[in-house]
This record gives sequence, structure tokens and C-alpha cells, in this order.
Amino acid sequence: MITPEEIQKKAERKYYSFLSSLISGEQFFPLNILGNKKPSDASWQSLSNEIPRLLEKSKNKTGSGYQVTLEKVRTQKWGEQDRPTAIVFEFEADYLKFIRKETEVKKFRQDSQLLLAAIPQLQSWIIQYPQKILDYAGEWPELIQTVEYFSNNQFPNVYVRELPIQVHTKFVEDHFSILIELLEIVAPGCINQNERRSELKLGLKIFEPLIHVRILDEELAKGYFSGVEEIGITPSAFANLNLTCKKIYIIENKQSFANIQNFLTLPKIKEAIAIFGSGYKSEFLKRISWLLKMEIFYWGDIDEHGFEILSMIRTWLPHTRSFLMDEETYFKFHHFAVPGTPSSGTFPKGLTEVETRLYQHLKSKREKSRLEQEKIPLDWVRKRMREF
Repeated sequence: MITPEEIQKKAERKYYSFLSSLISGEQFFPLNILGNKKPSDASWQSLSNEIPRLLEKSKNKTGSGYQVTLEKVRTQKWGEQDRPTAIVFEFEADYLKFIRKETEVKKFRQDSQLLLAAIPQLQSWIIQYPQKILDYAGEWPELIQTVEYFSNNQFPNVYVRELPIQVHTKFVEDHFSILIELLEIVAPGCINQNERRSELKLGLKIFEPLIHVRILDEELAKGYFSGVEEIGITPSAFANLNLTCKKIYIIENKQSFANIQNFLTLPKIKEAIAIFGSGYKSEFLKRISWLLKMEIFYWGDIDEHGFEILSMIRTWLPHTRSFLMDEETYFKFHHFAVPGTPSSGTFPKGLTEVETRLYQHLKSKREKSRLEQEKIPLDWVRKRMREF
């Protein structure tokens, strides 16, 4: 025998289907609630106790909610008994009052009608995801305004706070997910699918941390930067540079710049610059197409992570050569090596045979698996750098 509590749960599980029907126009009522309404002969006595409780919460007694249909049956042991044959919500008002959703559904109707009036092509989306109309209840006027702006202004190239929309800055930032979801339906051309960050997907500007650059050629420094040899520049500005250089040194460890002794290990080299790659954050490099025409050298710590970063950079710049990450350097100064942090990643791809051999050695020698850049003597750094 089904209980009022079980009817409540079953009715609530039908709620989103009901909301979808409001948009699709499909017939939803009468809504039949299935349950074990036919007892065995042995349970007629318990049924006689349960039926009053079932009726107490029903429309039969309260004037709203589910309607219980009873029929008289004669049993051999218990004589004539009432048996429930159907439990039905006949009308929308009965159903909503029972599950206490009258106010919410009123708001759902208002928001969905507003959305469909402005963007009718979202009808199928609302039918599929009616709960999302509820999730953003009261915010649809601003969402519609924002969607319409991006639909008509592809990749605006402004910061979020510069958007000419009558919503506060945090609104757009807090609603990136739903905005992108809607725009992928309404105006898919407004979404840059090659980007992962929401701002970049929508063609907005983002705050860019500066790339630290050291100009190793005095003539380059004079010709492009008024003689300044060390600069900070955004990745997008760096991507638009048109330098007449040939060699790029990507240096992972910022100590090579911040520490004066390591800084001096970078000698003057014609047609060359050095940039701080920032380890695993070096992804900005893949956006800089002119690097493909340069000789690229990567200098990281001699450890598992250093070679994995080298492997990563080679996925964007396959011609990259490692610098000061060789067996000669490691074994010459391995007495300075310390225990490294084991890598949890897969074996790095794209390493040369020599690099692979050193990488495998480091994995097998945990007590000496990390030789940091700053442990390599200055004269060796200068010597090797001039050889490249």
C-alpha cells in the first residue's frame, strides 16, 4: 500500500517534467501515481488501517491534492472491503499545491516567457533544462541583455568592466558559465572554442602577468627598447613584437633573473634574448607564432619536472633544444644535486635519446635527482652559453 509520503516523493520527481510540459505544450494531467494498491488477502486487515491515512491527505478530504478512487470488493475472509484503484492528480492546481510549488511555477512562467519572447530559439533548451530557469530566477532580464550584446558584438576585445551593458561587472563574471552555454546555441560564432578561460572564450581582455625579458644583444636593446636591456611585457604585446633576433633562451627558474650572480651568467650574445618561462605556466609560448622561426633553447633544472616542461614546450615549439640539461653538466656537478620531487605524470614525449637516458637516471637516483640551476658555477654557464 502506497503512503502519502511516497506519493509526495513520486510527485516531486515529476516536477521538472511538468515544467517542460509548460513549454512544450504536452498534456501532463491527469497525472497518475503508480503504487502497490492491490493487497494480498492476508493484508486486508492492515489495509483497512492504511486507507484512512491515505484519504486524510487526499483531495477527497482536503479539497486539493491527489484524488483516490476506491472500489468495493468482496473477500472470502474479510468480507466487503474498500480497495484503492487509482491515485491521480487531476489538475495543475491540485498538483502544485500538494508539492508547494505554486509561487515558484508562477516565476518560472514569467521568466521562461520573457526569455522566449527575446530569444525564441531557446525553446528546446528550456524544455531540456527547465531547472536552469529556476536556478537563475530573477536574473533573466540581465542575462538576456548580456546574451544579446555578445550576439551582436563578436569578440569585443574589452575588459569585463568596460562592457557597455547595464549590469554590474561581477554579474558577468559570476554568470560566465550560463552565458557561454546560451551563446553556444544562440550565436556559436561568438565563442572561441580554442580557449579555456571564460573571458577569452568571449573575446574579452584579461589581466596578463608580465613576461620578464632580458635583451642579450646591445644593438637590439638600442634599436627596439632605447637601450633598456631588461623589460616586463604582456604575452599579447610580446606576441606582436617584430624583433630581428635569431636566438631565444627560455629560462625556467626566476632566480636566473632575480639573483645578481645568476643574472650575470647570461653573457652578451648577438641577435639573442632570454625570457623567463615560469615552468609549467609557460603555456603563453604557444600563442607566439614568430618563435617558430627562431632558434629556441630551454634551460630548466635538471630533474624530472625540468624534462617534462621541456617536453611540454616542444609540443608548441618542436625545434626547442635543451641547454645545460645534459649528462656532462649533471655528472660534472652532481655532488650539488639533492633529492627531487617525483613526477606523477606519464613519461615525457619528444625527448632525445640522450635526454631520455638522463631522465631515466634521475628517476632511479632519488637521492641525487635534482640539480638546480643556481648550483651550476658561473664560468660553466658562460662557457656553455657561448658555445650554443
